[in-house]
Amino acid sequence: MRLAGARAAAVFVGVALLPACGSGEVIPAAAPADVCSLLTRADLQTILPTVRVGTELGTGPFYPYMDGGDAWSLECDWDDSVSNPTGIGLYVQGALTRQGNADLDVAFDSIGGGPTQGTVVSGLGDEALYFDNSMGSQFLEARSGGYYVELLAFEFATPVTEAQLQPLVLEAIVGLERRPTR
Repeated sequence: MRLAGARAAAVFVGVALLPACGSGEVIPAAAPADVCSLLTRADLQTILPTVRVGTELGTGPFYPYMDGGDAWSLECDWDDSVSNPTGIGLYVQGALTRQGNADLDVAFDSIGGGPTQGTVVSGLGDEALYFDNSMGSQFLEARSGGYYVELLAFEFATPVTEAQLQPLVLEAIVGLERRPTR
């Protein structure tokens, strides 16, 4: 997977929505039936006009500490039909248990140890950070309830700004709340 290295270099970015009942119970975050459908081609063309159809790259934990069944992970990658390796990656995780929610907190907080300092983004989920790292990638991660969403822009000739990524991450968050589930 071409963007896997980018994600490792850029550090994972993501969003999680996890509603909780008044009794303190965790309501498991539902995985979307099709992670690639969270963003339309028209959405993506706002930052990559020559984007190709997305490819779902399967499920599995993005981090070793998330392999205990406490959270799910999905990924969709899109690339440029003109200039490889320019691409976009959407990484979505959802907590199934309290431990999964804690794991997503760790994933979100681990960005602070990345190659650059994140910029706080207000008005997006419970918390969000934008990163522009020196390795040629920009990404925006957000946490909202039991979901964690990351949108990564990799190898763009001109850096992708927070303002360009923010509406796409918001669309993914909204889509998680309204889409059919697996």
